[in-house]
Amino acid sequence: MKEINVERIASEVKRLCIEAACDLPVDVEKLIVHAAQTEESDFGKYAMEKVCRNVKIARENEAPMCQDTRTCTLQAVFWRTPSTRACPKATSTGTCASQP
Repeated sequence: MKEINVERIASEVKRLCIEAACDLPVDVEKLIVHAAQTEESDFGKYAMEKVCRNVKIARENEAPMCQDTRTCTLQAVFWRTPSTRACPKATSTGTCASQP
């Protein structure tokens, strides 16, 4: 049986959560910027410019893009039975529930 270090799992889950919450892929960001530039309504343009600003702030400060809640939801699905210590350790303050 292959063993995976619990600390390695925890480190990778943390890194991936920060990346997912704070660093929008460049191609998606370009589409949002384009949408902001081509939006016709004043309110739509205002809203899209706020989204663009949030993306920039999130990347610069390693803060979640949804800055009004500052929460991150993580759902982990394990295809094999995980170590009884790995899942809680990896998600640290989150919740780990197994699915049937």
